[in-house]
Amino acid sequence: MFLFIFLLVFVSVIWLITYLNNQNRKKQWSSVADTLGSRVIAQLERVKCETFYSGAKNGGQNFTHCHLYLTDDALVIFGYSKVLMIKQLRVPLVLTRNSSFYAFVSPYSQLIKPKKINLNSFNGDIYIEFEQPGLIRTNVEIRLKEISSDLKNRLEFLNTI
Repeated sequence: MFLFIFLLVFVSVIWLITYLNNQNRKKQWSSVADTLGSRVIAQLERVKCETFYSGAKNGGQNFTHCHLYLTDDALVIFGYSKVLMIKQLRVPLVLTRNSSFYAFVSPYSQLIKPKKINLNSFNGDIYIEFEQPGLIRTNVEIRLKEISSDLKNRLEFLNTI
């Protein structure tokens, strides 16, 4: 009986922490989306993706689905994953060459400078690789799946970042 109560309390605490964290992230997502506003030229919801780590593996960008917002000079990735039917939201990632503008208008997002970008990787996926700064650097790879060729053509500017 004690074990059952302990497990119930443990799961409830984990759920509560995740819920409160998601409420904060929803506000951040909303702030970034509002900031982008009329600059958004294309938006894709519920894109399947994979993330891989090598290095410190701190898990900051570990997600299985994302929403993509495309502007003239940036790709914004709103990543999330589902664990036990709970959606876990991640910090938005901004790939852009205009980092000074996006650092000013969206302080809740993480600006990244990709090391490698391949818009037509294996199986037609979009492959993005970058290093996450920190005491011990983490190499992060993101593969965006099932992206239309029209959107890939709009993402050509990423190759100049």
